Amino acid sequence: MAEGTEKKEIKITELSAGLLWSTGFQISTDSKINYINALLSVGFDSVSLGIFSEAGDMIKVLKNIDKNNSHTKILVTAQSLPAVDAASKYPEIDSVILASASAPKSEYFARNPDAVLIELKEGGCQSFTVSMFNPGAQLKCLSTMQIINLLAATKTPHGLSLLNFETAWNIGKKIFSP
Repeated sequence: MAEGTEKKEIKITELSAGLLWSTGFQISTDSKINYINALLSVGFDSVSLGIFSEAGDMIKVLKNIDKNNSHTKILVTAQSLPAVDAASKYPEIDSVILASASAPKSEYFARNPDAVLIELKEGGCQSFTVSMFNPGAQLKCLSTMQIINLLAATKTPHGLSLLNFETAWNIGKKIFSP
């Protein structure tokens, strides 16, 4: 490739694991662990577990996630500085994001999906926030499948294991489909 024309690395953060605690579905701890472990095997850059809480089963889930064969980072969102401090005490969590009121770029793309294709073709967009499942359209982001299709259409390398994606999809479908 000519100088200055190399493709930029694509970063993909999967959000659907965060819905395990916020959908209102009764989801067993083992199902949460199995789904998150399946997401880790896909090769996403990050998997977000949503809003950090020491209540419920989030800590048990964290302690049972198997990151041994995965480069995927686990991230959580904290709604206060004390929550940031609490989350940072768990070595299983790689990143803690302090919630802010500003809309992320992915929300813009969710409302304007054609803009994703334009930015991909121009090599401009490096980071996507996506969700494999989005019951009730709780998340304002593109679907994971949309991004995979766009990356394939633009021949953009992504490093995702599509076979493992299908496995994670099937596990998630059992969880999120009534």
